[in-house]
Amino acid sequence: DKLLESIIVTEGVKLEDFVVGDKNALLVSARILGYGKDYPIMLNADEEVNVDLTKLKEVWLDEKNLIEKHKNEFKFTTPISKTKIVFSLLDGHMEKQLDELNKAYEKAGQSRELTNRYKLIIKSVDGKSERKDIDDFVDNQFMARDSVSFREYINDINPDIDFTTKVKLSDGFEQEVTVPM
Repeated sequence: DKLLESIIVTEGVKLEDFVVGDKNALLVSARILGYGKDYPIMLNADEEVNVDLTKLKEVWLDEKNLIEKHKNEFKFTTPISKTKIVFSLLDGHMEKQLDELNKAYEKAGQSRELTNRYKLIIKSVDGKSERKDIDDFVDNQFMARDSVSFREYINDINPDIDFTTKVKLSDGFEQEVTVPM
């Protein structure tokens, strides 16, 4: 975060306002500017290949998915229970809250990362925006198949860098890889 904060020079722009995909784009750009476009990775613990970071595709936010332009809010209706959810993409503010919540649960010997994430990003459920209603929905009513569909929808609309790319191996064949950062 300190590196990313030092890169931002525009007055009034704060890293906490960025969604994860924005941070990833900034990191990749900083890596390219600092060290060049070639990024060596190890495959199968025995072959090093170079990834051209400029070939990674950007996944842009489609503004038609926004409820209101320039506001981080989206609608989703669950396919099974037909529950109407309004949610936000995880930004830096929510990331910090999520880290604190997860650490508190870890101290108690529990892991509630997904539920904590849902409780932070969901803004209303069927028009109810009180915290107790959202928490009750996440804890007691959010069906597994609806949850999977919700996560898939978030992944589909979330702006980011697509870290999958093809690399050429020493034997001449190409292989698709996910670039570790």
